[in-house]
Amino acid sequence: MKRKRLSAAAEARRLFLRRRPSDALPDHTHLNQVQQELIARQNVVGSYIGHKVTRGRQRDGLALVCIVDKKLKARELDPAERIPRRAKWRTPGGREFSCPTDVVTLDQRVRHSSGSYAGPGDDVTIPGDLASVGVALQHPVYGVVFTTAGHLVVGAPGVHIFPPGQQPRVTVANARNEPAVARARALKAVRVDGLDYALLTTPDIPSGNFFRDSVPLGNPYIPSPDDIGRHLIVLSSAGLRHTAFRGASASLPGNGFQLRNVLLTDFCTDGGDSGACLVDTDRRVWGFLIGAAGIGGRPFSVFMPVMPLLTAEQARFL
Repeated sequence: MKRKRLSAAAEARRLFLRRRPSDALPDHTHLNQVQQELIARQNVVGSYIGHKVTRGRQRDGLALVCIVDKKLKARELDPAERIPRRAKWRTPGGREFSCPTDVVTLDQRVRHSSGSYAGPGDDVTIPGDLASVGVALQHPVYGVVFTTAGHLVVGAPGVHIFPPGQQPRVTVANARNEPAVARARALKAVRVDGLDYALLTTPDIPSGNFFRDSVPLGNPYIPSPDDIGRHLIVLSSAGLRHTAFRGASASLPGNGFQLRNVLLTDFCTDGGDSGACLVDTDRRVWGFLIGAAGIGGRPFSVFMPVMPLLTAEQARFL
């Protein structure tokens, strides 16, 4: 029997319906939507954009990596709770896109690589376990301030503003200018979602953004999935720590809240590095160390991106 010939419009529609959804990575808006849908499923606790790993070998191309408490067999899950092989989303115009997924286990929740916390006016000093200064900023309210990790100063989630006379006194290691160890007062500490930082004031550190007194830091940089695999450097008080970018737009379970839009690198940090700058080979600042996590049998260092801090504080680099 001779097949009826389709019109050009009907043939185009047939090919459209048969095609596989276009490979892509979700933009920020669609990524939040896809991540929320995945985390709503049983056993899923987070996700990030990174390389898929099969039998211990890294695959080419990027995937949306789903983090679960433990891996379950398909028969142990309701079909609606299973992680699809491809995450799909639609644009407002109705066009469908998708990207492959991977599933890895959460071995250890985000833990802080440095610090403790104290009440207003208390000293925060732990011999051999200090936080690092991040960058110097011009702040619209406080003037010249320095950043470090918020978890050094406060333990509870939230935004904490300290009035005069009740500001915790913090001892921080300085990776840029002398003196190497400085005394400071905490003006504000923030620990919400993807933000973990404190604003400090101190006369003991010359104002400016230099590493080891001589190497200027570059501009803030917004990393993207295209940067995964790039060589990076942590400017810690102990010196340069080399690493590589492994996960973009990560959503991870934190202490009492979900960390969102954080960055993952190969594990490279130690106690005392919290708050330290993550930079690329052009010395552009990507973010600041806030902790470490174990995912899929591998340790990662976890960083807060720089731009959300600048936006939240309406501050700029000196």
